[in-house]
Amino acid sequence: MEDEIVDLEFEVEEQPWCSNCSDFTDYRRKWTSVTRGDLDGGVYSENLEIPSCIICCSEMHFLKSSKMLVRFTKMISLLCIIISSLFCFYLFDATIASSLVWVLLVLLSVLILKLPKRANKALETHHAFIHAQKIKVTFGAVPSDKQSIEG
Repeated sequence: MEDEIVDLEFEVEEQPWCSNCSDFTDYRRKWTSVTRGDLDGGVYSENLEIPSCIICCSEMHFLKSSKMLVRFTKMISLLCIIISSLFCFYLFDATIASSLVWVLLVLLSVLILKLPKRANKALETHHAFIHAQKIKVTFGAVPSDKQSIEG
């Protein structure tokens, strides 16, 4: 009989990020239901858990899923630019009409980049938070344990 290898490492649950408070604050779980379509033509409701910040009562975001969403929209936008460039300048002659269509498609791809507003805001505030923490540690703005006890 083979020895079974058991993995004792547990997956650490990601903490949600509050972009209004710019911190990993305490949160409560709120539930909402979304109606989804079934393969049989019917519908069913799916319950979703949404973390809500206790301090500001706003919806919190998981940074991993926000990064994936932003990367996906960047890839779609880049593909739109590449495909529109190929269609407008390689398949068709370079005319004013094809140039205008290309400009409109590039503007559409820029609008696609702006779609995940809340995910972009969460990533920007998290990046600013990390940058501020690095500056505090670099310049010694974080008080040591002795200073915080005395003063």
